[in-house]
Amino acid sequence: LLALASQLLMFAVLVYLPLQMQWQKGMGASESGLYMVIFMVCITAGAFVGGKLIGRTGHYKRFVVAGFALAALALWQIHFDLFANLGLGFAGLGLGLVLPALSVVVQNALPREDRGIGMSLFNFGRELGGAVGVAICAVLFHRALPAGTSHNLASLSPAELAPGFSATYVGMALIASAALLITLLALKRHELASMPA
Repeated sequence: LLALASQLLMFAVLVYLPLQMQWQKGMGASESGLYMVIFMVCITAGAFVGGKLIGRTGHYKRFVVAGFALAALALWQIHFDLFANLGLGFAGLGLGLVLPALSVVVQNALPREDRGIGMSLFNFGRELGGAVGVAICAVLFHRALPAGTSHNLASLSPAELAPGFSATYVGMALIASAALLITLLALKRHELASMPA
């Protein structure tokens, strides 16, 4: 479920933020693509740093908590249009911290004979999250648009498009907050199997 949520959030940002930059803010495709470079670089940096720290400390729950907290705060920041570049960076770092930590959870929590099945379900959850995330965003976006206009987006002004993007980011921020709550309540804290007890 947490893997699904992390991928859901990642695909929501990857699909809807460039659309907002082009449709609502009037940017070109190249300019909006530069914004997404920030996001992707920060995901990579977060995953690299998170993986190193998990290996060094032997703990992973704190990185999942920090990652979802950063993602939730960043999505609220993007919703309020406060330093979107910084918000993208925080979202990327947060999701980058989550991805390797959850992979370690699967490999560490299951007995050796079940790890193949566990990793298969983990990857299935990630793929499903990407598909579900785009679908949820589409529902939120279109429901917030003025009645009868969702089939003709090209005719809408930036002001008319704004509620759709706003609803999308609020929904994603709530999902990130729910994932944070699930992590705090349900994710068990174990040391890595290779670490001394």
